[in-house]
Amino acid sequence: MKQPATCFAVALRWISQKPIKRIKRARFWEIPVQKRPLINSWIRGIAKMNLTKSQLLNHLEQFIGTEYYYPLWPNIMLTDGTRYLADTAGCYWLMAAISSHLQRLAKEETFISSKLTVDNGKARLNIEDGNGTVLATQKIPYTDFPLDEIMLFACWDQKHWVIMLPSEY
Repeated sequence: MKQPATCFAVALRWISQKPIKRIKRARFWEIPVQKRPLINSWIRGIAKMNLTKSQLLNHLEQFIGTEYYYPLWPNIMLTDGTRYLADTAGCYWLMAAISSHLQRLAKEETFISSKLTVDNGKARLNIEDGNGTVLATQKIPYTDFPLDEIMLFACWDQKHWVIMLPSEY
């Protein structure tokens, strides 16, 4: 009498009959043009959540400390709060702007505060050393950032810069 085959044995038999194809990761220019708008909208941050200013501020206040660090560049990390901000507000451009200034700082700088101020669709990003000394300023000609202003901190931990919300400091 034959024993009934287990699900695992049936799946194993089925898999072994199928040829295994190697999956090649497509480069951006190899992706069909019809699918590129979806990727472009994700890159530009257009696919973002629609939250009111007060809802977004309430959500950001919930982040105290961080559980994970998310790499933005090889030596720049985001915390849970800054990643949430970048995802929901579609502002990876802000994290990239702060990161570009962090790369040019002197080695003795271990802490910076960056403040983005939005006025009539234009913005100004100020990078300070925490004591009021302005290290860099950048004008942003157009933005759809939902908040009027936001302050972010960045700390050097001997290996990378960590960009965080003030409540995560």
